[in-house]
Amino acid sequence: MKQLGKWSKNKGSIITMIGKHKVKYIGDLEEPFPPQAVEKDISSELHIPIKLIPTSPRGGVIITS
Repeated sequence: MKQLGKWSKNKGSIITMIGKHKVKYIGDLEEPFPPQAVEKDISSELHIPIKLIPTSPRGGVIITS
C-alpha cells in the first residue's frame, strides 16, 4: 500500500488532495457525498484501485490497495 494523498470532510462535502491537485466533491449535511463514490471516481481517473482510509472523524489518507 502506498499513500497518494489526504482527504477531509466539511459540511457533507469531501475534499481530496493528491499531490498539488485539490478536488471538492460537493454534498450537504442532509445528503453527504458518499466516500465510496469518491473512491470509484478517483480509481477510474487514475486507473488504479484506491481507498479512503479514515484517520480521524474529519478525514484521513488516500491509499492504493
